[in-house]
Amino acid sequence: MLQFRCSPVLKELFHVSFKRPLVHIARRNAQALSTHGRLISKINPLCTSGCFSHTSAWTRTLCTKPEGAIEPSDQLKKDGTVQEAASDKRRKAGIMPSLEDLLFYTIADGQEKIPAHKFITALKATGLRTGDPRLKECMEMLKETLKSTSDGVMLDRHLFKKCVQSNIVLLTQAFRKKFVIPDFMAFTSHIDKLYETGRNLSGGQVADYIPQLAKFSPDLWGAALCTVDGQRHTVGDTKVPFCLQSCVKPLKYAIAVHDHGTEYVHRFIGKEPSGLRFNKLFLNEDGEFCSTHPPIHPSTPRRGQFAS
Repeated sequence: MLQFRCSPVLKELFHVSFKRPLVHIARRNAQALSTHGRLISKINPLCTSGCFSHTSAWTRTLCTKPEGAIEPSDQLKKDGTVQEAASDKRRKAGIMPSLEDLLFYTIADGQEKIPAHKFITALKATGLRTGDPRLKECMEMLKETLKSTSDGVMLDRHLFKKCVQSNIVLLTQAFRKKFVIPDFMAFTSHIDKLYETGRNLSGGQVADYIPQLAKFSPDLWGAALCTVDGQRHTVGDTKVPFCLQSCVKPLKYAIAVHDHGTEYVHRFIGKEPSGLRFNKLFLNEDGEFCSTHPPIHPSTPRRGQFAS
């Protein structure tokens, strides 16, 4: 039966159009059944003092849900549950591809096997490196798996799945371009152009007020970056060790806060800029450092020493 709700307008339409004909038919049927001695109890609710109670009969018929009927929303929920269960069943049966399989198909490009170096190249294109600590299990398993293959190079779908399954969440985010820089290759291309522009600048001189800085060649030039998602890129002379000097201060401050907490560290080191010279010294009236009035900022030399 078609399910819908009676509006006041629809009720009024029933009242005007069908009241008298239905009452007439009900009375005639009641008389006929009484004449033949077959009056049944179902007609009684329809007749009340010679008036047909359309509200009781029609409202119940049109507005109530029959026993066993299913609401559309209930049916959708039921269908969704059934479909989800069916999907899980098909996935377990191997009918639906897993995340590992989808990743393999993305890299394989229709091939049954892929070279290990192709996977590494595709991985680097996302910004991840093979030395990333988060990929340690994957890289170790890759090395072990390649030793067991006949050629030591190719990976089929099952071997590939074995290698990546321990880090599949991170790898899926990378290859689906869900990192903070989705198109990392285009981004690094722009960085390389900036690097080349800076490389052609030959003015200025090496700082000589610190002996360690004066020893370096002015021809050395490199750039390195790391995003919040661990995407890394380097260009130029990034393998040459150099003296960090003041660059180490934020690192020492972060380590101190990590080891001792901000409350303890800020008893000795502040966090607001002072507006004074970077090498300004602060002493109390007795010529000693006063811990009750901590230095302002951790990036000045004296604050860096306290962090150490």
